[in-house]
Amino acid sequence: MSLVSCIIPGEPSTITAQQKGVLVRGGRPMFFTKAKVKAAQDALTVQLRRHAPRQPIDYPVLFKIKFVFGRTKSRPFENVHGKRPDLDNLVKGVLDCLQPAGWLTDDALIDALAVMKCRSDEPRLEVEMREL
Repeated sequence: MSLVSCIIPGEPSTITAQQKGVLVRGGRPMFFTKAKVKAAQDALTVQLRRHAPRQPIDYPVLFKIKFVFGRTKSRPFENVHGKRPDLDNLVKGVLDCLQPAGWLTDDALIDALAVMKCRSDEPRLEVEMREL
């Protein structure tokens, strides 16, 4: 049974949580979130918040995430997306937005995860949360 699901139309963001900035002060590296990464996460959080349950879920769940990118001119019939960005980096960006968007009390509650990326004429991000 689906608890919450949403489709966010448009090209999924390829800005990933892995794109950290680093400064060296006093010989020590200091890592920070770059402005473009923060902006992408904030935008996704706002979109996910529109579909959040009334109360954040506080028990283990399954998540299905599908990144559907637009087709390219050079391969207009291609359905697979075997290129960058890496799927694991894309997923991290979405999972980091779930708690601030009010879907979960803690993203550690995700016990199962099904993820894919592909191409279509209708680019979008699909997110579904189910009971285990």
